[in-house]
Amino acid sequence: MENEKIEMSYFYKIIMVLMLIASLPTQGDTSNNITLSQGKLEPVLFKLTARRVLTEAYAGIGVSVLFDTFPEQRSLVAANTGVTDGELIRIGGLQDKYPNLIQVPVLISKNEILVYSKHHNFKIEGWQSLRGYNINYPFGSQLVQLHTQGMNTESVTSIDQGLIKLNAGRSDFFIGTLGFQCSIRRLNLTDIKALNPPVDTVNMFHYLHKQHKDIAEKLEKELVRMQESGEMESIQKQARKDFLDQCNNVNKSNE
Repeated sequence: MENEKIEMSYFYKIIMVLMLIASLPTQGDTSNNITLSQGKLEPVLFKLTARRVLTEAYAGIGVSVLFDTFPEQRSLVAANTGVTDGELIRIGGLQDKYPNLIQVPVLISKNEILVYSKHHNFKIEGWQSLRGYNINYPFGSQLVQLHTQGMNTESVTSIDQGLIKLNAGRSDFFIGTLGFQCSIRRLNLTDIKALNPPVDTVNMFHYLHKQHKDIAEKLEKELVRMQESGEMESIQKQARKDFLDQCNNVNKSNE
């Protein structure tokens, strides 16, 4: 009888171990899911475009994608340290500063960098035309930091904060994107305008952590296919239309 109890106890232990093993994700399961960092600064057209393009591209190679939101600077750090699997979209050439990231070399979107002002109105002729003024920009913007070294700059934590400071005369310029116009309309800051032309237009790329080199190679091929078929352009155009419609709806709701 004692032997039977021992055998039954051993049998149940084996069953429990097998159930535990079965409940664990396999390597194939984890490789079919990707979590991407994205900065919390919104609304931003190139982020909306990237989410739509990459969701389709990853689906094309059998991978599901999730998005995890962080403060702008911390988003890149999370991707570089492996907290997430990659960064949604950023300017190119960040590998030197974030060596664990692989830039997928297919252009996802272009980002027009605009100079917003309330009291100044002149033709923008590159970054140097901003020298001598008080410049605000969203915290974590690698591009602005790169091009405004030695200038009088200060970062802000949100679009609303930057626009409110600009409207109050506490800065001369606020550097941003097309999406800032949605916030201008929502806040009814009608005296703030974007100067012309854009101070810069930059190409935006997707990054993956180096541990996903195999996925990066597959994704690159899928993105090239989407470019050549016209699928990516179609997604980009629809994203822009939806984005501008959303801005217009915000404006109407405030009237």
